[in-house]
Amino acid sequence: MKLLGFQIPNYIALAGETFAGLRQPAAARYPRPMADERLYSITEAAEKLGLSPATIATWIRLGIARASRQDELGRNRYTNADLVEMERRFQERQARKRAGESPAR
Repeated sequence: MKLLGFQIPNYIALAGETFAGLRQPAAARYPRPMADERLYSITEAAEKLGLSPATIATWIRLGIARASRQDELGRNRYTNADLVEMERRFQERQARKRAGESPAR
């Protein structure tokens, strides 16, 4: 396979969705939301949970929470199920802290 005039080894060309560290578009990585599914920005999600957007960003970085969608610009979008899961995991972590355990990621 040739790309920009350079011969690309087959094992790289056949690797599929990435090439030379380039990621495929967000729309291809995440399924489209159902028509009636509400998606929230990090600010909206933080408001609904009574948190700051920085807290949610930290949770994402630490693996405590995740976004199930991204918009066409690659920004995280959160469903109601994501918000419920974030709240559940947060409550579990708080309970472990009160019990004296170290929080698991």
